[in-house]
Amino acid sequence: MNITTDLAIHRTKMDKCKTILIIGLCLLALAYFWWYEPCEEADYEGYSQQIETLKQQNDLLKADNLKLDVQVSRLKSEADSIMKLVRVDRKVINELKKSEHERITAINDFDNDELFRFFSGIKTDSTANK
Repeated sequence: MNITTDLAIHRTKMDKCKTILIIGLCLLALAYFWWYEPCEEADYEGYSQQIETLKQQNDLLKADNLKLDVQVSRLKSEADSIMKLVRVDRKVINELKKSEHERITAINDFDNDELFRFFSGIKTDSTANK
């Protein structure tokens, strides 16, 4: 066998492959167009109406969200002011506890006469009657 006959055989095999490939592509194209059914026209008006409804709902939710943001900030400021009042009350309570403790510890230093006057309620101060 020589090269020219090999090339001729090869060419005929290639021509057969090309032919089979072209026929296959044509069959695929025919099958595609045969089974292809164009989709029904979409209901664009219904979709646009639904989009508008969703936009309106979104706007209402945004307005509600703003109201809630205002309410949250108001409640936070109220909570802050209440916490300040609690801190002030705690300071007052601690000061009262401290002064009461000082008064109670002062009783420890009383002698018997002073203890008797303290518990009997006798006032020795002359300004007490005024």
